[in-house]
Amino acid sequence: MKKTITGAAFILFAALTSTTVLAAPDEQKLEKQMYDLKQELDDLKKSKIFDLEFGGRIQADFNYFQGAYNAGRAGDPGSDFFPRRIRTYVESVHGDWDHKLLLDFADGGGEIVLARVRYKGFGNGLKVQAGKLWEEISLNGRTSSKHIATISRSSLANTMAPYFSWGASANQYFEDSGIRYAVGVYRNEAFGAVGQNVDANGVDNGVLALALTGRLTWQKDLQDGVLHLGGWYSNRDMGGRDLGARFARGEVRNTNTRLVDYVAGGSPVALNSLQQAGLEAA
Repeated sequence: MKKTITGAAFILFAALTSTTVLAAPDEQKLEKQMYDLKQELDDLKKSKIFDLEFGGRIQADFNYFQGAYNAGRAGDPGSDFFPRRIRTYVESVHGDWDHKLLLDFADGGGEIVLARVRYKGFGNGLKVQAGKLWEEISLNGRTSSKHIATISRSSLANTMAPYFSWGASANQYFEDSGIRYAVGVYRNEAFGAVGQNVDANGVDNGVLALALTGRLTWQKDLQDGVLHLGGWYSNRDMGGRDLGARFARGEVRNTNTRLVDYVAGGSPVALNSLQQAGLEAA
């Protein structure tokens, strides 16, 4: 490929720098070379490896904490500087179809964060997608970490949002009114659930535990920004699993002392279902 491109570039350079006085056979030969060059460049444009685009980012984190957050060391000041996450992606666009795979490496391990196939060829703004998707819960949870002011989201968003789940969803934005809706069905593997229902003896019965999630938002473009209002709701099948005992970190990621247990009474309980709802404004 390098030799071909180099040869094509040389032909183009020679054509641009050659004298204007050419014999007829030379002129015809040059025209053929220019035509071949154009064809070769067109073929190169079409033969990109599936139009793949690669990218990523590295985020570093620094924590400084003391008092109750470092109670394990008698309240002495503590700090830590570490790579928060390394994310890399590959994506492609083919007409009305697009695909994206996002990988995350953090805390000594790696995972598939997003694996999406999306179609948007309906002509009315409707988009449908399937794979491992970002559930539409909470504006703060829905916003990419590239666009939030701090490197970690609020404790409320981290407690309420499942983030990415396997499933299928549809969304549509109406540009004239500023209204957007999104609905989806997902395998519930959040808040203690593992995506499977259990029988009375606690044995998996092969039935998926699903979540039905929807979100409705409205936005208005202002002279100096955007006004955003919205709400969301999720009904999640917990499959008889214990509700996971999440603890609020108080925005400090690495401290080993957690201050608040979000489960009332401090003990996890078994649930058949979980309903969540929230309002958002920005």
